[in-house]
Amino acid sequence: MIFIDIKVKSLNFNRRIVKIAIIQQGSIGIENNVYPDTQINLYGDSKALYYLGAFFNLIQREKSMIIYLQRSSNNESDIVFFHGTSNPISFSDCIEIRNKATKLKHTELYSLEIKEETRSDKLKEIMEI
Repeated sequence: MIFIDIKVKSLNFNRRIVKIAIIQQGSIGIENNVYPDTQINLYGDSKALYYLGAFFNLIQREKSMIIYLQRSSNNESDIVFFHGTSNPISFSDCIEIRNKATKLKHTELYSLEIKEETRSDKLKEIMEI
């Protein structure tokens, strides 16, 4: 089992409360490359995929949550997760929210629990069906 603690900041944006977690991509083992033809390749190990899965599950539960994965170099791209139906934001909104959040001092701590699934668990599920 993997436990992830992320720091979340709350702010008021367009008359609603938005929570944002700004995380460095390198701290969770993610790298990406951006190519001129707008292709983005995302790289990471299995642990990084668990992190991405946990972030996806978090924004499905917490509809006002934005996960902002900040790039570590200019050759990479920022990655943003948010619930678009409940919390629609534009590109310019995303930048404004990030800028406001970096100025805030107060943070809350979210602890995420990730259960690893092994191949034997998947095989057991298939055999029981």
